[in-house]
Amino acid sequence: SGFVTKLPSAVLAVAFELTAALSLTAGLILDTVAKSHRRQWELEVYRVMDEQVRR
Repeated sequence: SGFVTKLPSAVLAVAFELTAALSLTAGLILDTVAKSHRRQWELEVYRVMDEQVRR
């Protein structure tokens, strides 16, 4: 029947969709972490600059 020949394709399609969803989730998490670290770095730079100006 056609079900047997289409099943491997369906499994592969689901695997690709899950991989895409996991990649999107990981990308969003990494982007959030990178933005947070960048913000902390900028605040540290401003703090050091302020200390240098006050000397």
